[in-house]
Amino acid sequence: MVLEAQRQLVQEIANGGIREPPSQYVHREEDRPTGAVMAADMVLPTVDVSRLVGAPDDHVDEAAKLRSALESDFFYLTPEEKLKYSNVIDGDKFQHEGIGIDRVETNEQILDWCDRLYLKVQPEDERQLELWPSHPQFLTALLHEYTRKCEQVTKVVLGATATGLGFTEEFFIDKVGERVTTFARFSYYPPCARPDLVYGVKPHTDNSVLSILLLDKDVGGLQVLKDAYAAGKRAIDFLKLRPAEHGRQPTS
Repeated sequence: MVLEAQRQLVQEIANGGIREPPSQYVHREEDRPTGAVMAADMVLPTVDVSRLVGAPDDHVDEAAKLRSALESDFFYLTPEEKLKYSNVIDGDKFQHEGIGIDRVETNEQILDWCDRLYLKVQPEDERQLELWPSHPQFLTALLHEYTRKCEQVTKVVLGATATGLGFTEEFFIDKVGERVTTFARFSYYPPCARPDLVYGVKPHTDNSVLSILLLDKDVGGLQVLKDAYAAGKRAIDFLKLRPAEHGRQPTS
């Protein structure tokens, strides 16, 4: 049985005209978001993936179309339409895939101010296509094509990483194997009257081999933790990242 908070989308809460987020979304004062800092002499290393592949423009185009379809269409469907793709089955059982919020384990859990669409995209024969939105109509085909392009980029990055470390180009690719499990997560952050109290996505570590980030230039907030502690003291908190120019997205 799922907890009551599991059944409600954050977008519905935000649309209710509340002055402050519900207490289950509010972090303790010492855990609340702080402004990101960037040391004046700090330069984050970046790699232009376009220099590693022959024709990156098609990947960029697919990413732009996919982002547009989700931000302007799917997340603005009616609650009744979204229910068809819910990650709560029959109002009582949680599943990872579908639209909703992350799993709610306890009533004391602090929740993210975020709705997400979470889908397994690889292997193809393990896709739950009934949870893939049918609106807009071209979304399924677009997500399939985007996944294929991301697979190409992943192999290029893993190959370049391997050779840079003195291994053969196929070293990491062979370790990952042919049947790679890949998930796509699309997050929607509704407006919040008190953004200083909540996290869209709380600080975390991805447990994937490679994450490809599709950033929205109109939504800020992405940060990475670097050199958090030095000699037992906090040296630098978070570094704020911005979308790369020309639509090319950073990978981590």
